[in-house]
Amino acid sequence: MVRIPECALDSCLANPLKNGKRSHRGKVRDTYDLSQDLIFPVATDRLSIFDFVLPALVPRKGEILTALTHFWLTKVLPDFPNHLAMCDPATVKKFFNSKGVPRNALLVRRLSMVPL
Repeated sequence: MVRIPECALDSCLANPLKNGKRSHRGKVRDTYDLSQDLIFPVATDRLSIFDFVLPALVPRKGEILTALTHFWLTKVLPDFPNHLAMCDPATVKKFFNSKGVPRNALLVRRLSMVPL
């Protein structure tokens, strides 16, 4: 079991959602359920090594991880089916506070894992 130090727990922004609750807190990402079809992973600034989360934060790390994921899914592999759900204004208004989708989070479709 991974232990996240208290000082790193608040590295995630305050819940940016109108509707939805956190369903999972991982070493680096917190995941919120929006609906049966949509989830909202938030990349935090927490720093982990293997199964240990360090009591230090890397400023804007979550934004960089999210930008890299968005780049790969939209620019490098645009024709490859993936879980990224594009945000339309109606979705943003329905689920998110007035600031919209934070820069360290993506709106993604819930998928079933294929066991290999």
